[in-house]
Amino acid sequence: MNAWPGRRTATWARTGPRTSTTSRHVATPARLSPRGRLRLPDDLPPAVVRAVEATATSLGDDGWVEAEIPTESASHACGELLRLGGAVEAVAPAEPRRAMAGTVAVLARAYGVAGRVSGGIRVGVEAATGE
Repeated sequence: MNAWPGRRTATWARTGPRTSTTSRHVATPARLSPRGRLRLPDDLPPAVVRAVEATATSLGDDGWVEAEIPTESASHACGELLRLGGAVEAVAPAEPRRAMAGTVAVLARAYGVAGRVSGGIRVGVEAATGE
């Protein structure tokens, strides 16, 4: 029995999610920093780590790569990518990017930074939606 409802069990973490006829498996292109790639084994299932490593393409000398992250939906992609914080950026399609921007805007409001400028980057709802 899983002591924490909603958390993955050790079996799930080893084997990945169960597939079903209703699951839609899509690849979400993402950019990952060197730190993000190092965190992958701690934050995502082994099958996802293998997929990222198999599809990683260097973006330059700074160590960032672009890779495909297997996901089931935009909300699933958002949840998976948020585990990596600022070490990852969803590249496409627009739906996961919007989900990420909306979630980050909610977090910015929760932490009282909505609309502020941090490191030269505007954060909050205005930055996420362009409004």
